[in-house]
Amino acid sequence: MTSVFGSNPWVKITNTSINKTLVQKSVIFEIKPETLPTKKQKYYIILITIVSGVLTTLLGVFCYFLLGIQTNIPFIFWGYTVAVLVNLGLFLLHKNLDISYITTAFLVFLGSFLVAMNSGGISSPMIYILPSIIIAGYIMRRKYGRYTAIFISLAVLAIYLLEFVDGAISNHVPLESQAEFSLLSIIMCIVMLGGILGDFMAKNSYYVYKAKKYIEIQNQEKEILLKEIHHRVKNNLQIVMSLLKLQGYLIKDEKTLQIFDETRGRIYSMALTHEMLYKGDDLANIGYDKYVERLILNLVDSLSLEKEKVFTDIHIPEVKINLDTAIPLGLVINEVITNALKYGANSEGQTHIFIKLSVIGKEDFILEISDTGKGINEEITHENSDSLGLQLIQTLAEQLDGEITRKSEEGTKYTLIFKAQ
Repeated sequence: MTSVFGSNPWVKITNTSINKTLVQKSVIFEIKPETLPTKKQKYYIILITIVSGVLTTLLGVFCYFLLGIQTNIPFIFWGYTVAVLVNLGLFLLHKNLDISYITTAFLVFLGSFLVAMNSGGISSPMIYILPSIIIAGYIMRRKYGRYTAIFISLAVLAIYLLEFVDGAISNHVPLESQAEFSLLSIIMCIVMLGGILGDFMAKNSYYVYKAKKYIEIQNQEKEILLKEIHHRVKNNLQIVMSLLKLQGYLIKDEKTLQIFDETRGRIYSMALTHEMLYKGDDLANIGYDKYVERLILNLVDSLSLEKEKVFTDIHIPEVKINLDTAIPLGLVINEVITNALKYGANSEGQTHIFIKLSVIGKEDFILEISDTGKGINEEITHENSDSLGLQLIQTLAEQLDGEITRKSEEGTKYTLIFKAQ
């Protein structure tokens, strides 16, 4: 057994260098309507508004003075510029991102739709501005992205169907300027998708990555702390065991000394659970097959029995049992095996112990423990006996929401049916 006076290192947990606000930054626009926008959100709203306003103003100038488009299209661009600047001013007053987004998205849609209708319909290069509205919707909120995708799809379908309506579609772009108009439209699409939305998505992905790393570090810190807690609980229980052992040296009465030894065994069954938790990879569950093997070895040593005369047959699958179940179940096993080691020897002085744990369904277990001794009188129960062991077995079985039975035919056999907590 590990000395209780051995090393007991503290684990120093330092604060991570990653700022906790990264978790909040990871989704910049995912806020409730009533929540005030952050500086980052204001920055992107203002940036998108100014860039789109400058682009549409320049496009209007190019169309009017350089491409010879002097009807409808440049005035749509300039009208859009005025509308988004008004929307920006209103946003700085009400500070509601939802209202500002919906207004901006509608203005972008309306401007692109009208320009497309006046520059060739479904063949217009301005038609490719519409997908950027869908991307912006998904960046804002997932539901906005879905609704926008449906709305834009219907709008594109409507533009296509209007091709078959006389006079619905017109083209105010002169034939000699159509290549330049297409080039300007594509440049605007590239700037909107790559320069603004692309930059936002790249930064957002970076914040998601940093937030993930921060969470991983937090989980590692919690794991270290949990291991340290289990380590300290185990060490404290071992100190209690050592105190009982030291006190036992001063006890002359054999019956009292036996009570002390049995108490130490019960404490060991609990300490072993915490030890296996902090030494294992899983901080919530332990492998019960190894636990039972170590528990039996400790009981054999504590009762000063000859190991050559103790035979065990253990059938426990590789199941994981959590702490709430492991401790009371360990105490039940400790009591039953202690009785088997004391009173379960056959006529040749050998003790055979059989342990089997079966899994039934997802949460139901059956534990069977038997020996080949003379057996306990079936009339002796926890109700009419002053044995603490029998009373503990019954109480712990009830704590596990289980049912325990005992038969004394060829030796003593306990059967416990219980559910994992």
